Amino acid sequence: MSDLITKFNALPRHPQVPNTQVPNAWVFTIRHVPIPPAADLVMVVNPHTHEAHCEGPFDLTSYGTVNDEEYCAVVAHALVRLFAEGMGRGNETATSQVSGAPWSWGTTDETLARGVERVLKAIGIREELLEVGVIPAEGEVRSVVDGLWEDLFGTIKRSVE
Repeated sequence: MSDLITKFNALPRHPQVPNTQVPNAWVFTIRHVPIPPAADLVMVVNPHTHEAHCEGPFDLTSYGTVNDEEYCAVVAHALVRLFAEGMGRGNETATSQVSGAPWSWGTTDETLARGVERVLKAIGIREELLEVGVIPAEGEVRSVVDGLWEDLFGTIKRSVE
């Protein structure tokens, strides 16, 4: 994991998605997939571009609840991996906006935000990315994030029918 943290901390970071005026701001949520075998995904969305990626599957219930450090550690490590590896692009050159670290990130759950902040600090993530914002329960950003999940979950359901 230390190599991944080093790689993440070395990523370039810009306020806008490169070559655009679109904010480089990301929202992460935990999404449960009840299709057997049931699992959880860490979903990361740029609500301005509608780009979404998932990391997992995880059985987050085996790590307790969002109040538990192990649960938050799984989420934090998933976030670091998603960005360090170019959102699943491995060593390929990223062709989308995901060619660096986020300028900002947030989540829909304040308890999760504070827990992930503690883990990010403990594992040595660079200081400017230690703050995790909280997205309001209502509003355009939340609507985009939830809509993208509904689309993705629909695709998952159709793939197993």
